[in-house]
Amino acid sequence: MNRDAEARKILRLIAAGRFQLVEHAFVRGNERGISREQIIHCARGHNYSRWQEDKGTHLFIGYLDSNTTGGFSAVMRNGAIIVTVFRRRLAQWEKILVKSQES
Repeated sequence: MNRDAEARKILRLIAAGRFQLVEHAFVRGNERGISREQIIHCARGHNYSRWQEDKGTHLFIGYLDSNTTGGFSAVMRNGAIIVTVFRRRLAQWEKILVKSQES
C-alpha cells in the first residue's frame, strides 16, 4: 500500500471510531487532555496532512473540537494504527489553508 492510500485508510478507520487506545495512548491522552472523541473529530475534518519522512509517520492537523487546534501522527504497523495526539496552535499558513477550505 502506498503512503497516500495508507493515509486515507488511517483517516477512514479513525473517523469511523474503529481503533482502540492502548494503555500508553490512553494515559498520554489524559495527560494532554485529549479524548478519543477529539481524535475522531480531527480525523473527520482534518485540514492538512503530510508524510513526515524523518519520523516515518503521517501527520494530520486540524481541530480536536470546535475550538481546539491540534492533531495526531499515525502509522500502520502489522495491521494496527499507532497514533500520537497533540495540541498545538496552527501556523499562519495553516490558518490561511483552513480559511480557504471554508470558502
